[in-house]
Amino acid sequence: MSGGINKTVLEIVNDIQYSDCDIKILSDALKKCPNNVNEKNYFGHTALMSAVVKGRSDIVDLLLQCESIDVNTQNKDKQTVLMYSAIFNRTKVCLKLLQFDTIDLELKHHSGRTALMWAFSYGHVYIIKILLRHGAKYKGWENWEIDSNKKQQIYEIMEKKQINK
Repeated sequence: MSGGINKTVLEIVNDIQYSDCDIKILSDALKKCPNNVNEKNYFGHTALMSAVVKGRSDIVDLLLQCESIDVNTQNKDKQTVLMYSAIFNRTKVCLKLLQFDTIDLELKHHSGRTALMWAFSYGHVYIIKILLRHGAKYKGWENWEIDSNKKQQIYEIMEKKQINK
């Protein structure tokens, strides 16, 4: 990643492959321009969104340390980092995001789906339990799209309110 010093935080994260991230270059870029942490690309994706999608918890940790990080930023489709953590089943990221007092569990994708609804769709049971424990609203959940392979397990969670296990 030569020349990385002249790149923005978003460019550095988007250039990162799964195993060759130079965290030092990213860390230096964040120190140099900490307000660039929320910069968006053409699709409205931020560096944090890219790190979540790529499964780079080391980068997520670094980005979440920035005081100016906006954990509720939405891309052009109105997706948030919390939604991406639900879609890609990033449990650790979800838990870290929920530590922010400002996190909004009820932001909606352009289709009207919340992070909880995405977790239902993909059958990510542990994410469902986490979001419910943190107060995600579930009124009308019976009508949501539910992963057919996890339908019975999700119904048991919701009907018995076994969200604390």
